[in-house]
Amino acid sequence: MPYKCPYCDFESLNEKNLEIHIKEEHPREEERG
Repeated sequence: MPYKCPYCDFESLNEKNLEIHIKEEHPREEERG
């Protein structure tokens, strides 16, 4: 099962890649929690 980004359609089989994606693409959303 891929990890899905809660903010867009991005999916990754690697949880670390998803964390990097969120930090790069959605830094404000991550701050809000």
